[in-house]
Amino acid sequence: MLESIKGIGGKTVHVLAEYGITTIHDLIHYYPRRYESFYLSTLQEADGQTAQWFKAMVKESPKLYSVRPKLTRITVKIVIENTEFTVAFFNQNYLMRILLKGTNIAVKAKIDPKISAINGLQIKLFENFKTGIMPIYNIEGISDHKFLQFVQSGLRLEGHKAEENIPGDIRIKYKLIDRKALLKQVHQPQNMDSLNAVYRRLKYEELWLYQLNVQWLKYQRTHDQGHPKAYQIELVRDFVKTLPYELTEAQKLATNTIFKDLKSHHVMQRLVQGDTGSGKTIVAFLALLATMSAGYQVAFLAPTEILAEQHFNTLQSWLSKTPYQIELLTGSMQLNEKQTVIDKLKNHSIDGIVGTHALFSHATQYAKLGLVITDEQHRFGVNQREKLKHKGQSPDVLYLSATPIPRTLSMTLFGDMDLTIIDEKPIGRKPTKTMLMPINEARQLNTRIKETISKSQQVYVIAPRIDDSDADLVGIETLNAYYQKTFPNLRIASLHGRQKAVEKDMILRQFKQHKIDILIATTVIEVGIHVDNATLMIIFHAERFGYAQIHQLRGRVGRSALQGHCVLLYRGDDTVKKRLALLETIDDGFKLSEEDLKQRGFGDVLGTLQSGYSTFQYSHEYEDLKILKLARDDAADFVQSKINKRFTTFNDLLKSIRITNRSST
Repeated sequence: MLESIKGIGGKTVHVLAEYGITTIHDLIHYYPRRYESFYLSTLQEADGQTAQWFKAMVKESPKLYSVRPKLTRITVKIVIENTEFTVAFFNQNYLMRILLKGTNIAVKAKIDPKISAINGLQIKLFENFKTGIMPIYNIEGISDHKFLQFVQSGLRLEGHKAEENIPGDIRIKYKLIDRKALLKQVHQPQNMDSLNAVYRRLKYEELWLYQLNVQWLKYQRTHDQGHPKAYQIELVRDFVKTLPYELTEAQKLATNTIFKDLKSHHVMQRLVQGDTGSGKTIVAFLALLATMSAGYQVAFLAPTEILAEQHFNTLQSWLSKTPYQIELLTGSMQLNEKQTVIDKLKNHSIDGIVGTHALFSHATQYAKLGLVITDEQHRFGVNQREKLKHKGQSPDVLYLSATPIPRTLSMTLFGDMDLTIIDEKPIGRKPTKTMLMPINEARQLNTRIKETISKSQQVYVIAPRIDDSDADLVGIETLNAYYQKTFPNLRIASLHGRQKAVEKDMILRQFKQHKIDILIATTVIEVGIHVDNATLMIIFHAERFGYAQIHQLRGRVGRSALQGHCVLLYRGDDTVKKRLALLETIDDGFKLSEEDLKQRGFGDVLGTLQSGYSTFQYSHEYEDLKILKLARDDAADFVQSKINKRFTTFNDLLKSIRITNRSST
C-alpha cells in the first residue's frame, strides 16, 4: 500500500490517484516526464541555440515593466565572465526580490556571446545551484524532490519484483540494461552515460512492445476465418455510372483490391491512405454498398459528431439511389432516439450505422455486421478498434487515413494491416495556392480578408496555441480580440481544445452553415472538416508546425470549384523561410511527410495525430526508425517461435518472456 511509505498520507494518496498512481508498483513505474541538466557552461560553449546554465553576477538592480495586461517584463544587467548582458524575464515579478545588486546567480538561457540582450528561462541563487541531473515528474502539489523520495522508498520495498519484458538474448544483442537497472537509473541517472543507457532501453522497449502487439494481431488475423461476401457487382457498377465524375485510376485500383478482400476467406484488415481530397470516401462507400448488397450490415465510425454527421449526409445522399438505408448514432442524441436506432440495427431493418464512440457501447448490437469502416483511424486506440470488430463475427475492417505517412513507415507501424495508397487527386481539383509572409506583415492581409468575405466566402485563422503565456507566440485570445476590433461587423468565432465537445460541434456546425465569417482556431480543425465555402486560411507562426500538419490544415480550403489560398505567416531567419518555401511548390502530402520524417523525426509525424498509434514517449528522432524496424523483425521472429505454444492472449505472450528470463537467471 502507498500509505506504507513515509510521508504519504490520505491527501497525498488522493493527489497520486489523479495521476494513475494507486500502488507502489504504479509509483516506481511513473517515469520522469523529462530531466533537467544542471551543469554550468562557459561563453565559449554557448551557441545561441541551446539553453544552458551560466554563473553570473547581478550588476544593477532590476527594472519592472508592464508590457500589456497580464504580461510583465523584468530586465536586469548581469555579468558573465566579464561580459555584460541585459537579460529579460516575463511574468516573474518575484525576481525583483531576488535579483539584488552584487548577488551571484545561475541563469539558464540561450546565449549568443555576440548579442548582449537575452531572454532568461530560469534562475537560481548560486548558493542553491547543485550540479547533476534532476528528474522532473510534474506532479501538481508534490515537489519533484519529495516525489523522488517516495520513489526511492518504493524501490526499496518492491524494486526487486520488477518483471522483464524483453527476452534476454535481445537485451544481450543490443546491450540494453535490464529492467531492475532501468527502474533505478530512470529515476536517478548518475551522469549522461547513465541517462543515455536509460533512453536506449526505453526507446527499444516501447517500440518492441508496440511491434510485439502488431505482430500478434497480424498472426491472429491471418488465422481468423472470414465470411466471403457474394456482393452484387452489377449494382455497384450501375451506381458508379451515375457519378458526375470518373474515378481516378488510384481509386479504381483501391476499390478492386478491397473487393478481392471482401470475397476472400480471410478477414480484411486494410488501411487506405490518401492525401486530403483524394477521394477516399467514395471508395469506402463502394465497399459499403457491396457489403450491404451481400446481405450484411456496415458500421461507419467517425472521431467526432460533426464528422459523423458530415459522412452520414454524404452516404445517405448516395444511398438514395439504392434500396439500402442507414441511420446516425451519436452520444448527444436523446435516449429514446438512440434506442429506436439500436432496435432497427438489432432487427436488421436498417443496413448500416454511422456514428461516433456510441458504436462501441454495450447496448449497440448488430444483426449481421459484415464491415467496419473507421475514418481517421489514428484517433482510436487499438483496443477501441478491436472492441468494435467483436460486435460481429469476424467482420471485415477498412481503415481510412487522410494523414499521409511515408510508405516504409506505414508498413512498419501498421504491420498488422494491408496497405493501399490513393495517390491521385480527382480531376479538376485545384491545388491550394500557398504563399509565405513575415508575421510582422500580417496586417496587410486585412484587405484580402475583406475581399474574401465580400464574395460570401469564409476564412480560417490558425494559431499555434490558445493563450499568450509564451511572449514569443500569438495566441487565439489575442487574435480574437484583434479581429473583433478590426472587423466589428463580421461574424467571428474561436475554436480550441479546451472547449467542451458540444460547444466545439456547435461552432463547427455554424461555420458549415455560413453563420460565421472568420473562424479562429487551433489545429483542432486539421482533419476531415469539409466546408466548401472556406477559401482562405491564414496560419500564424507556421514555423512551429511540421509539413504534414500544415498540409492537413490547408486541405480545409479549396475543397470545391473555388480556388483555395493559404498564407503562412512565419517568424525566423532565412533557414526557416527556406524550410517553409517547400510548401509553396509541393502539394503532395506523401512527399511532404517524407521531408518531415527526415527533418523532424517520426515522433513529429505522429505527433500530429491524436491517439491510436501516437503513443511513443521516448522514440522521436529520425534514427529511431531503424530501431522501429529492428523491433519489428525481432517481434516477428519471437511470435513465430511461439506459434506452437498456442497462446490465446497477448498477456500470455508477455508472460512467456518473464518465464524464460526467470529460468535463464
